[in-house]
Amino acid sequence: MLHLRSLYRFGFASVLSLVPVAVSAADIELRVGDLTVVSSEMNAISCLQIPVFVRDPDAPRDLRDLTVTLELSGDTFHLVGGPMAEMFVGNAFTSGDLTGLTKPGTNLSPNNSGTGAPSCTRIFNQATEGLGPAVGFWGGAQNAHWFVNNNQGGVGRKSGFAVNLSAESIGTTVPGEEHLVAVVTLPYSPTPGASNISLSPVSNQVVTDANIFTWHDGNSLQVDDLDLSAGPGQVDTLATAPLRLRVGDLTVSEAAISTSSCLQVPIFVEELGSSARDLRDLTVTLELGGDTHLLSGGVTSDMFVGNAFTSGSLTGIANPPVTLSNNNSGTPAPTCPQILNQATEGLGPAVDFVAGAQNAHWFVNNNQGGVGRKTGFAVNLGGQSIATTVPGQELLVGVIVLPVQGSGEGQITVTPTSNAVVANANVYTWHDGNSSLIEEFDFAPGAGVVDIVVPDLELRVGSLTVREADLTSTACLQVPILLRDPGFSRDLVDLFATVEISGDTGVISGGITTEMFVGNGFTSGDLTGLADPGVNLTNNSSGAGAPSCPLVFNQATEGSGPAIDFEAGNQNGGWTIDNNLQGVGQKQGYVFNGSGLVTTPPDDWMLVGVVVVPVVASPGNARLLVRATTVAQVADGNSYQWYPLGGGGLELDYTEIRFGTGVIEIGDPVFADGFESGNLCAWGGTCP
Repeated sequence: MLHLRSLYRFGFASVLSLVPVAVSAADIELRVGDLTVVSSEMNAISCLQIPVFVRDPDAPRDLRDLTVTLELSGDTFHLVGGPMAEMFVGNAFTSGDLTGLTKPGTNLSPNNSGTGAPSCTRIFNQATEGLGPAVGFWGGAQNAHWFVNNNQGGVGRKSGFAVNLSAESIGTTVPGEEHLVAVVTLPYSPTPGASNISLSPVSNQVVTDANIFTWHDGNSLQVDDLDLSAGPGQVDTLATAPLRLRVGDLTVSEAAISTSSCLQVPIFVEELGSSARDLRDLTVTLELGGDTHLLSGGVTSDMFVGNAFTSGSLTGIANPPVTLSNNNSGTPAPTCPQILNQATEGLGPAVDFVAGAQNAHWFVNNNQGGVGRKTGFAVNLGGQSIATTVPGQELLVGVIVLPVQGSGEGQITVTPTSNAVVANANVYTWHDGNSSLIEEFDFAPGAGVVDIVVPDLELRVGSLTVREADLTSTACLQVPILLRDPGFSRDLVDLFATVEISGDTGVISGGITTEMFVGNGFTSGDLTGLADPGVNLTNNSSGAGAPSCPLVFNQATEGSGPAIDFEAGNQNGGWTIDNNLQGVGQKQGYVFNGSGLVTTPPDDWMLVGVVVVPVVASPGNARLLVRATTVAQVADGNSYQWYPLGGGGLELDYTEIRFGTGVIEIGDPVFADGFESGNLCAWGGTCP
């Protein structure tokens, strides 16, 4: 295979020095995707598209070439043309079509390698099967050529080498982001039944330079091995479509949790096949992880409620919620004065337990294995059917009721236990008309996640509209910076508020770098803010200046909002102000007191700062934007630290910028016919 070191010998890379030695940067990771498809859906020759990803865990890297080599093993006799057939599609970094994994699937062909690839009427990939997102090939510099060998070593290894023939960069990695570089398209014969094929990255100890990359560190070229620790990709075809087990997610605000609250997490079963099946029993086993210290009684306490298929109450996830108890298992369940679930939080519908034949008995163990696993087994004691599944419909079979203490934010995971860890942990029995079959649940959706969150403070920059005709001399236009704690309360310790001004900045008296920020929230001085009539504002504690004008306009003077004073809080804050942050005129105010500035009032907007924009007389029509900066622009530009009420460590957060841009409009009202009016018709007054 041709490598960049070969191109170097051929003179293509003569301006570069090649240093094939180990460096401190972490290796780029190679990952081959997995795919599971039901055999009955493969009723014609089918293309199964398996993605090949790379991920750079380190800093951005200037990539110069990439070699990927994979080998197939397992039931390769199902492949049309055998394992040596053309399958490798390497289109990353090229100027051609970058379509990758799509839903519905698209036949892929190499852009410039000169090799072929299968074309099928039936196409399956992670996107079509709901196992991952649709994703296109990484474009990079769109200047690479691929050299592909679909029978490397004469044993059907699939190898692709991407390089720019002038030894230029083919792309710059994005740290932590997976890039699709290639797809191996497996052409399967129709209805293969149950099968497995592995796509394994070939070790560089087995084949020299099988999986490597070359990059430039700014001084010289470096050649490194790809990190193959992710192992092989697995391609499974199933004889029959399985039932899918899914554990629901739930997000609640810590502010909504009382001292004792029950969080109801649903357990669903869905028929993935195209036909109904006669269900005879099912076993569900789940384990809890994450911040389980938030649970009253710990992980071994009673939580599992299994009422599907029973003759008792079938009420499940309801709004308003109800306390759930087991109909016939004999095990208790938590009771709480407050209950939250997907329906109460607007995250999903209310749903009842599936009735089925209403003849099942449940056996429940809330401490399976002595480690707090939650297991429920539903069966009719006479061996009869407990339900008939409905294709494509999720059925509520169980609920995990988490009793939480309301003692802080955190995340609790509810994960189906692998059948490899606990035999028959998640299985079901069904009857095909001739005999009973035991199968494992598909639980591709993975763990259910319960997030107990503290909402971010919200930042709002106000807007203002003034008549140009009223600006007869220099005018101070006061724009508020407001802060709100949505449904929560905390002890605020410090606050950064940063804005930038853009637009028609030529109308600003003194230019964009002039002093404008007034930060008087939480101080002991004058707390007058936006008043009617307007007053000139000065900083109480920072020592920074502020404009003073003969004319003052704000939302109160213009009738577009109420008069509002600065938030008093504990009146102990000290402000530091920079009106020319980063030398580009950004305005930043920082206020701090280690004992706490204020205990935030839930849902109330607090005036913490005012940007006073001095505008020249008779500026003409103009628009200015006062925009809260992003984290990318200023790292801590809009952030804060706080203590949880009732104790706890100091926490750092960023404000959620709900209304991050204020707009200052300077102009005169205009009739629909285009003629300027001297009255307030267009401003809410009476039109002649």
